[in-house]
Amino acid sequence: MRKFYYKAINLKANKIKGRCECDSSNKLRQILREKEYYILSFREIKNYRAKKKFTLKENAMFCKKLYDLLSSGISLINALNIMGSQSEDDFSKAVFLQLVEDVSKGKSLNGSIKNSNNIFPNFTVFLTKIGEDSGNLEKIFNMLYKHYYSRYMLKNKIEKALIYPSITVLLFL
Repeated sequence: MRKFYYKAINLKANKIKGRCECDSSNKLRQILREKEYYILSFREIKNYRAKKKFTLKENAMFCKKLYDLLSSGISLINALNIMGSQSEDDFSKAVFLQLVEDVSKGKSLNGSIKNSNNIFPNFTVFLTKIGEDSGNLEKIFNMLYKHYYSRYMLKNKIEKALIYPSITVLLFL
């Protein structure tokens, strides 16, 4: 099965955005015609494994959002669903949908993260396991957020500090 995002318009001229899982683009057209939707555009969702890993910033935001949602009393599955629906890129949406699917089937969050083809760093995998075992998943994600955010800020500072010397060297060559 292939997954598609589509934008369509109905008979009342309302714009509709959605996702559909079907065998082909022709099948998508047929399904939308049956709903009396007229396709404006559609695209296939690429396989989320095409990208290797989350960046430091993406890891920090993942941990921060999950911490915020869990600490507000939202269940893990609902939190992952919310994060998936708010994601802007196809890669993140697919990762979150896969995590939701795995956790819904009874797999632990740690097991889901571990089996996500090294998208998450090992540090996240190990600490998620500790958080699940100890019952302190919220605190672990807050700590992970602080860790990844500080690494991200340090990396940015180093890059900015190296820009001026690099430009100077290039100008004098």
